[in-house]
Amino acid sequence: MDQQRRIVRPAELAKASHMRPGDPRITLLTEVSGLRKLERVYNEVGDRHGDDFVRVLLEQLGVHLEVDPDDLARVPKQGGVAFVANHPYGAVDGLALLHVLSGVRPDLKVMANFLLQQLEPLADSFIGVNPFEQLKVRSSFQGMRAALQHLGEGGALGVFPAGEVSSYRTELKAVADPRWKAPVIKLIRQAGVPVVPVWFDGSNSFLFHVLGMIHPDLRTLALPKEMLRMKGRKVRIRIGRPIPAAEVGAFTDTERLGRFLRAKTYALGSGVQVRREQFRPLRFPKEPKPIVDPPAQELLEQEVAGIEDLKVSTQGEFDLYLAPSERIPAMLRAIGRAREETFRAVGEGTNKAIDLDEYDLYYDHLFLWDREKKRLAGAYRIGDGRRIVRRYGKRGFYTHTLFRMDRGMEKVLGQAFELG
Repeated sequence: MDQQRRIVRPAELAKASHMRPGDPRITLLTEVSGLRKLERVYNEVGDRHGDDFVRVLLEQLGVHLEVDPDDLARVPKQGGVAFVANHPYGAVDGLALLHVLSGVRPDLKVMANFLLQQLEPLADSFIGVNPFEQLKVRSSFQGMRAALQHLGEGGALGVFPAGEVSSYRTELKAVADPRWKAPVIKLIRQAGVPVVPVWFDGSNSFLFHVLGMIHPDLRTLALPKEMLRMKGRKVRIRIGRPIPAAEVGAFTDTERLGRFLRAKTYALGSGVQVRREQFRPLRFPKEPKPIVDPPAQELLEQEVAGIEDLKVSTQGEFDLYLAPSERIPAMLRAIGRAREETFRAVGEGTNKAIDLDEYDLYYDHLFLWDREKKRLAGAYRIGDGRRIVRRYGKRGFYTHTLFRMDRGMEKVLGQAFELG
């Protein structure tokens, strides 16, 4: 076995770190970034190939994967299919996706950054896209074309539409993917295949996110060391139900489809339900549908008891909370039900079974809880303009469905709150 196998050649590291080839600092950077130690782990794995290589590499790294067998049973066993996933860790996400799904889909290829393609035993399992280049650059464009061809031939493809690892988003005050890349979403829609959302729980270290706030390149160069820090870590993976190709193809707006797929993915980490109807343009049924049943009272009370940290104020028997949708899936159902019931009474309902839309998934909800009667007393949703602009641009605002806005409005919206 060749003990000199490299994950990244010095010339590639020089390009990634904006240094000249031969710069003496590259050797130091190789050590500091953890690349040298990671390469030693890589060489210890031996001459294995395919899933055997992935399994042993994950064992050497000390990473333990947890996935429900019922989730795996949902995976289509044949035909073209795209798996879309969040990207919290880096290379481990790609390796985990291969390991978990290859038993069901041995034809799986993962669209990942060019670093993973340097793993020779897995060169055929990855379709490379360079994170240091834009998608319009030749090497990345070729990767997109290869991915589309693989899907067209009935293959399975795993993608991380963010194109980069999740990082701390100051506007969200949380770790999350950046805005998902439109070219990847277009590719999925063009392929005309079912889509399966996959969600990885967790994130990289605090230091990783601090480095990223200093400069994005520092975050990228820290990824090898983050892999080494995962020793003993359990990574929980959720696999959602396949979204039919017809449902994906029904979206004519790429941004709206991207928001839908992202919401379906992140919803796997919470109890929030995401439906295609929430992402349709404003068209309501002519005939009113029966209003959905209320959530179980016990669930509502448990949920309220679990968000004491989100309580804004108390007056008399009322408690006021400001909560994101993922913390209140049962309450969100109660809010949507109450909206429809209330507005129908004055002839302004949507006529849908529940009045919830895509904005409810990422707006915050200000709601009043009657502590004595143990029920919802009122609610209003609030969109944080800074957060919405960073994630979705002007199209992320409900107001955008009512008015035409030029691009200059984003500066204004980024300093506003949308209420309604």
